Amino acid sequence: MPLRVTATPRKGWRVMLAISDPLQRAVMTALLRDAGCRVVAVKSGIHLLRRLSVAILEEDPRRRPALIIADLQLPGCSGLSILEGLRALSWETPFFLLVGDNSAAIARRAFAVGATRVFDQPASLAEVHAAALTYLLARSPHLAGAALRRARPSC
Repeated sequence: MPLRVTATPRKGWRVMLAISDPLQRAVMTALLRDAGCRVVAVKSGIHLLRRLSVAILEEDPRRRPALIIADLQLPGCSGLSILEGLRALSWETPFFLLVGDNSAAIARRAFAVGATRVFDQPASLAEVHAAALTYLLARSPHLAGAALRRARPSC
C-alpha cells in the first residue's frame, strides 16, 4: 500500500520519470505528486534526454532531478544508455532502472555503470514508489523523522 508523505521539501523533490506505458506512467506520476514530488513524466528516451539536456547544458542545479526513474526499453533511447551517458558526464543523480525481465546480466551491467536500484518488471508500482520515497527521505534526514511520523497509508 503506498504511503502518503506529508513532510517534504518546501518545493518538493524533482523526479524525472520515463515510462513508456501510459497507464503506468500516469499512476506513478500521481503517486509521486501525492507525496509532494515535482514530477517531469515523459514517454520516451528521447524526451528524457531533451529534458535532461537543459539541466546539463545550463548547469542549473534547480533543473537537476533528485531522482530519475526509467524503463530499460524506451522508444528512441534505452534507459540503460541514458544512465551510461549521464555517468560518462560524471552526473551522480540517483537512477532507478525498470527492466523488462529477470535478466541478471542486465542488472549487473546497470549496477556496474552506476544504477542506484534495478527493478524487475512487472515490478509493482507501489514497490518502486516506496523505494523512491525511502531513498529521497534518506537523502533528506532533516525531513525523515517528521515525514515518517505523519506517514499514513493512502487509499
